[in-house]
Amino acid sequence: MCYALPFPTAPGDVLITETEGQTNRVSDILRFVQNNLYVYSEREPGETNADLGDVFVFPPLQPNIAGPFSEVGVEGNNGFVWAPVPGSGQPGDPGFGVQYQFTSDVPEPGSVMLAALGGGILLGLRRRRQRL
Repeated sequence: MCYALPFPTAPGDVLITETEGQTNRVSDILRFVQNNLYVYSEREPGETNADLGDVFVFPPLQPNIAGPFSEVGVEGNNGFVWAPVPGSGQPGDPGFGVQYQFTSDVPEPGSVMLAALGGGILLGLRRRRQRL
C-alpha cells in the first residue's frame, strides 16, 4: 500500500515486530521514499483474503533502517507510533516534528454490528415507503 505524504522525507525502512510470541521476526515494514510511505505486511500462514499491503516476501531493505520495534496492544487492535527526531535523517524525517501512527490489524466489524446496521437500513427504507 502506498500513501502520499504532503512533504518529502528521509528515505529508509522502519521495521516492526509482533508482540505475540515475543519474537524479533519482522511482521511489517514502513518504507519512506521521497514523499511516499509504503506499508508492507507479512501475509499470515493460511490467509485466503489478504489485505492490500500483505506480501509473501518482503522487498530488500534500504540502507537507512530503524528498528526493529514492537507493536503495542492486543492482537486485532495493535499498532506502533514512529516519531523520527527532526533533522536526524532517520526514515520518514521531513526535517521538522512529525508523528506517524500505524495500526496493524484493523478489526473487522462484528456480525452483530453488521446485522444491526442492515436492520436499521431496512427499517429506514420501510418508513420512507410508508410516507410515500
